[in-house]
Amino acid sequence: MLAASALFGVGLSQHAEAGAWPRAKDETLLISTLAITGAPNRLTASGRPRGGAGFEKTELAAYLETGWRDSTTLIGRLAWQDTISGGDRQRGFSGLDLGARTRLWQFESGTVISAQATILLPLREHRPGNPLLSSGHADYDLRLLQGEPEGILWLPGFTDSQLAYRHRGGKAPDEIRFDLTYGIPLSDDWLVLLQGETTVTVGKAEAPFSHYRSQKGIASLRWTFAPGRHVQLGAIQTLSGAEIVRESGALVSFWAEF
Repeated sequence: MLAASALFGVGLSQHAEAGAWPRAKDETLLISTLAITGAPNRLTASGRPRGGAGFEKTELAAYLETGWRDSTTLIGRLAWQDTISGGDRQRGFSGLDLGARTRLWQFESGTVISAQATILLPLREHRPGNPLLSSGHADYDLRLLQGEPEGILWLPGFTDSQLAYRHRGGKAPDEIRFDLTYGIPLSDDWLVLLQGETTVTVGKAEAPFSHYRSQKGIASLRWTFAPGRHVQLGAIQTLSGAEIVRESGALVSFWAEF
């Protein structure tokens, strides 16, 4: 069976949502995202495409982060999904994520190092016939984040890099994840976001789960139409991998800062 790693955990997790910089005390960010993806093909163990994936996903998610202290931010995410995998369809709330991010160091240059811990709780009914739609177990994500306010080489912008270890519940293998976001401001109101997500499994995997790897890219444009209000439009594409579905699709997000 396909690993279908995109169905687990955060999903569109924190695409420029949970950056390394903590939110100021009593300040809140709410991001509502609609993402629609599909995968007519899957990638085999050798990384070659093969038809017959039969995977579709529509996800509506609400991500919230609020400053508890100036150095600590509380985060949460609730997702509703309509997924089809191998002819099996599930619709409803898929997961609830709860966590916190705290700043460890802040340098004079503006570079910040943070740590984040998140528990990912499944809300779907576990189906033994197709456990890839829901493992039925909680996952635990620990990550180290670095925020760099300067761009790359001569380009303006910022970078946010995150290295994570995710312990999977049940028989699924654990994951090592690396997420990178590069933001390029075009003007005061327009921001280009280029993002990459890499996932590699480690440890023991028991049937029906298997080891997999995935590299996914997201390109988007964010428009600030009012103070603290933004709209983001983007495209999602699986770039490479093994034993996963080859997703492609689009997303639209509304950001509100309070």
